[in-house]
Amino acid sequence: MKILGIHAQDHYGVGGALRGHEMGEALMRLGHEIIPMDPTAGAWTMIKNGADVDAVVLAGTWHQLMIANSHAQLVADACDARKIPCLWWYGSNGSVFSCVDADPAVRRASENRVIDLICTRKFIGVICPYSIEIYKRHGVPADKMRLVPSVFDADLFCPAMSSYDQRVTARLKYKYGIPSDAFCLGTIGNTPNSKGGDDVLKALALLAPEMPDLHYVILHTPAQLLSKVRAKSPDGLREGKSEADVLQDSKNLAKKLGLGDRVHFIGARFPREAMPMFYRCLDVYCSPSKAENLGQPLVESQLCGIPLVTYKGFSFDFVAAPTAEQIEPSGTVTDDYGLIIPEADPIVLANAIRRARLTAETHKPIGGVNATRVWAYQKFHHHNANKMMAAIAEYKELLHG
Repeated sequence: MKILGIHAQDHYGVGGALRGHEMGEALMRLGHEIIPMDPTAGAWTMIKNGADVDAVVLAGTWHQLMIANSHAQLVADACDARKIPCLWWYGSNGSVFSCVDADPAVRRASENRVIDLICTRKFIGVICPYSIEIYKRHGVPADKMRLVPSVFDADLFCPAMSSYDQRVTARLKYKYGIPSDAFCLGTIGNTPNSKGGDDVLKALALLAPEMPDLHYVILHTPAQLLSKVRAKSPDGLREGKSEADVLQDSKNLAKKLGLGDRVHFIGARFPREAMPMFYRCLDVYCSPSKAENLGQPLVESQLCGIPLVTYKGFSFDFVAAPTAEQIEPSGTVTDDYGLIIPEADPIVLANAIRRARLTAETHKPIGGVNATRVWAYQKFHHHNANKMMAAIAEYKELLHG
């Protein structure tokens, strides 16, 4: 099948490759052809001018759809006219609803326009159950959505497989001043606290006396690329903090807690192919984020065999490996994969990190495989792109029915 809209281009984001990139590559591996979009003409002109395609998939977020809804509608109308399935494939962590416009009335009017657009479609694809709940909360009918999860390059994101991989990891640790024998927690985010980094810092301060080798590695957007614009509150009366301010606050907190050289702030954008090297520097991935859509690093780290510590809720229950039928008195769910904790509490988080350390030390990948790796591989391997093809087939059937 010839598919337009999902393109395989490189992405230097701290969170890994774009969903569209991964899905495009996965579909090509399954034998489908991805038609590159003309950067000048765009999808609408290509479809209107008779481009030889069997389907169109527009990937993005609710926020992008709100901004570019006119173009999305033009593409959809052109596809409908030619009886070509046009699937909008979106995700949302919910926070975007507060950042399109400070005026609640204007924002709600924009949301209503998007909901009206979605209702003109047979259905849209949504990347995880949490995003579906967000859409329903904002008025999108349940029958207008299908779960079409993201896929990941499980061959690229994998544990260290050779002595060469181990040497590269050692060099990366040396480059960023991380002791070779350190036990490393890690977080990836635009700013540390956007993924709960400040909670990890507080937990680290509690653990520091008993774990002298414990370090925390934070990969964030370079400071010069962070926004210095201070956002207004929804009522427009209060001025918030810029991304640059939030990053500095995290650095100040680490200093205040006396963590010194135990915390490594790495402001860099790694090429997608280099991301596995970063994950291999870690022993436990921590993402106690207050809101999350799919959480690419959560999946990528698990594909690299790294246990996960995160908060319960949002998309975490979908992304985090399934837990055993054992609930600790604290409410923490635990197994060989990692831990899902119930609340944003540094003491609970510290206890989870203790348990995760035990997991990491007793379930290291053997021959490139452990329970974490196996689960993530099965759920997010590129063969799961067949779910995208099933959604396209259903859309085509409804379109021609």
